[in-house]
Amino acid sequence: MTSEGDLAKVAHAGEVVEDVPTYVIQLVSVRTYELHGARSRADPAEKYEPGREPNVNTGVRNSWLSDDRTRFRVLLGTEFTYQYSRAYIVTIRCSVEGAFTSTAAITARRFASFREREALVLLWPYVRSAVTDIARLMEIRMAPLPLLDVRRVVGPRRKRRSQDE
Repeated sequence: MTSEGDLAKVAHAGEVVEDVPTYVIQLVSVRTYELHGARSRADPAEKYEPGREPNVNTGVRNSWLSDDRTRFRVLLGTEFTYQYSRAYIVTIRCSVEGAFTSTAAITARRFASFREREALVLLWPYVRSAVTDIARLMEIRMAPLPLLDVRRVVGPRRKRRSQDE
């Protein structure tokens, strides 16, 4: 059984090339759970501003944990609303479900932290890609959704206490 601090050695032609970290939790698969794109008329009273940022609402919609606490799924969804012309608004809803596995049973506290932080970082590129593809298929010009600042989402790594403390 490995821990988060373990390092695996990568050998090349009989010598160690580098240390590669091993991880307790692995992303096993990702599937599209929901896709929906719709156009609607813009409110004429609303001022149209070309280049205005879209409204993006993203978060964990649901999660499931196996009885042995080593397998779990996280459903990350987003709703994207963008006024792309004077007359029309597009709303795109997309959810992706990530399946994860752990080398050991995880605690409820660790699961709650993982689903709100690391799962967002791991699943966001899939949501981002799906929303961009749907907009392209609807022939709507828009900039891709932003990248995540992983350091802001996950935060600094806390130092572990030594046994002397």
